[in-house]
Amino acid sequence: MDQLAYKLNPNEFGEVLRKSIPDKPLADSVKNLAGKPISFVQLKADIDRDYRYLYKNYEGMAGKQSLATITQSDAFKDFKAKLHFLFGAIIDSHGQLVAYPWEIFFCANMTEGEVDALALASIRHSLQTSIAKVELTSPLSQAGQSGQVKTSFNDGMRVVPEIANPMHVLQRNGIDDFVVSAGFEPLVRTIATRAEFGYQLPANHVFGLRLETNDKGQFLVQSKMDYPVFYREGKPALVHQLIAPDKGDREPVFIAGDSKSDYGNFNLLPKVSWG
Repeated sequence: MDQLAYKLNPNEFGEVLRKSIPDKPLADSVKNLAGKPISFVQLKADIDRDYRYLYKNYEGMAGKQSLATITQSDAFKDFKAKLHFLFGAIIDSHGQLVAYPWEIFFCANMTEGEVDALALASIRHSLQTSIAKVELTSPLSQAGQSGQVKTSFNDGMRVVPEIANPMHVLQRNGIDDFVVSAGFEPLVRTIATRAEFGYQLPANHVFGLRLETNDKGQFLVQSKMDYPVFYREGKPALVHQLIAPDKGDREPVFIAGDSKSDYGNFNLLPKVSWG
């Protein structure tokens, strides 16, 4: 978003915005700064408008303005605030099973190599950025149909040697490590496999959300067919479908998780009766 690195024309961007969003109202909690409820249609109209301006004027798309100039425009500030706001509204209204695949559709028309390069630059940047809560308020000048909105997100990231170390200990003792993530697989693979980040997993031991591709290797606005969505129950489904068959259909000997999306995996652990 900050680099306007999309490979989408305005019509394609509008298609991504609509993709997989249920045709029902957003949650009652989704309101603008004036306390008025906002609809998906209103948010989409404003974001569409902003993106068309950015696409027309940014030199990396169809315009002549530099990234430094275009990101100071009210159109960009509105775009960033409302797109972040919409992602949260989708989670609150329809849940992560809708929001997580929707989020990665914005990589449509990119190749895996392009996503990897973008992810690598983003990770390196985030590792140098302060861990902070960032608040965004859309400008009044771009109120549009949805009005002014306010949202926030956590910025910055860190690698965790305390996790990498036991992973390496397990590997040295003949136990294979796998990552099963609700994130986009090429992005997760970028940090999980490179030596500079410490984890150094084999690429084929990293599983995440996948998209279909065309004959040029470009991602489509379509989740991978016959492939689980890795949220809660989707994670053990993947373990049974894609990992366990090569391991004698055995269950994992150890599972770790850090969020609600990992709950389903704990059903894979052997059941133990305590006397």
